[in-house]
Amino acid sequence: MVKGSGSGKQYVTVQVTHYADGETVPVLIFYPGGRVFHIWSSRLLEEKTKDYRIEQQTYEIVVNGQKTKLYCEDGRWSVQGR
Repeated sequence: MVKGSGSGKQYVTVQVTHYADGETVPVLIFYPGGRVFHIWSSRLLEEKTKDYRIEQQTYEIVVNGQKTKLYCEDGRWSVQGR
């Protein structure tokens, strides 16, 4: 499984696909140090907005057969620590 740093969040680079209907789907996670993980499935759980602008998105994702959470806050991606 993808391991974070303790119970905190670990910032990562994420490759996403943007569809014409506005949907954003995360595809790959790139960790510092060169590890890359394919996201096998994702589901948008929550989207918080402020002043008509998306501030935070929370996804439930499956990586290596394990569920975890992926967050996008103001354009910065992080994964749930383990």
